[in-house]
Amino acid sequence: MSRTDQDLARAYVQGEADAVRTIDAWIGASLWSFRRRLAAACEDTAQDARVELLKRLGVGEFRGDAGLKTYVWRVTTHAAIARIRRDTVRRVEPLDQYADVSTSEPTPLDHLLKTDSDSVVQRVLDECGAPCRELWGLLLEGRSYAEISADSGVSEGALRVRVLRCRQAAVRARERLTSTPAETNPPVERLS
Repeated sequence: MSRTDQDLARAYVQGEADAVRTIDAWIGASLWSFRRRLAAACEDTAQDARVELLKRLGVGEFRGDAGLKTYVWRVTTHAAIARIRRDTVRRVEPLDQYADVSTSEPTPLDHLLKTDSDSVVQRVLDECGAPCRELWGLLLEGRSYAEISADSGVSEGALRVRVLRCRQAAVRARERLTSTPAETNPPVERLS
């Protein structure tokens, strides 16, 4: 148990300026990693941590098993997590009040989107080529890479690479057809 830490804790509880500055700096540093999640509530969280520290240090809870700085970080981190949890609690509304609004029939917009989506999917599949369609067909049948590997004589690793390249080719084709960029891996040559 460090005498310096005990003295600093006592000085903080008594409101000595140097002790308050030191511990406030530790509080600020420990809140740094939470600054984006807390946003405007960062200073309120720092105040929550100060109150909690004063309460705990005032009753002598700090025993000195670890350093005072570590203790301050732990209390501040708990205060930040509690604030984030408190601020992210969402009210759940029962869906019963919307029961009469829903219908089992698709709307005209749903029908149009499905038709358009089916058309784009078919065009993407056509652009990817027969090897990709065959490979996807085997996977959709529920066959494992090991089974496909045994039947085709191609290693499982090579099959996985082929599936990846087919997926990347499909993403690029969809982007070309819909003009909607999607996140993808680095470009890979199209399989034919």
